[in-house]
Amino acid sequence: MRLLLSILLIILLLTGTAISSRGQQVSPSADDGKKKQIVIEKILSTDKIVIGDVPFRIASDAVFYAKDKRTEVSFSQFKEGDHIGMSIGPNGEIEAMWFSSGD
Repeated sequence: MRLLLSILLIILLLTGTAISSRGQQVSPSADDGKKKQIVIEKILSTDKIVIGDVPFRIASDAVFYAKDKRTEVSFSQFKEGDHIGMSIGPNGEIEAMWFSSGD
């Protein structure tokens, strides 16, 4: 599991994606004046998605939010190509996911 998290961190750093100081929340960054986006490349099932060629499991108790990060939505509203933010738990599973601006 640590290997998976290490690979994720490397991918996120190489793509310019920011990670919070707790190391759990992953969302787009604008550190170079341009927004970098996390994009759902593929939805493999209701409990697994692919981001940056890396498959991620979705926790069974994961929550999904609209862009306001308050309004809960269904996972079924997410599609391949959507721009997202997400929180990853200590076990490497996505615990929360929300729509992010695609601008």
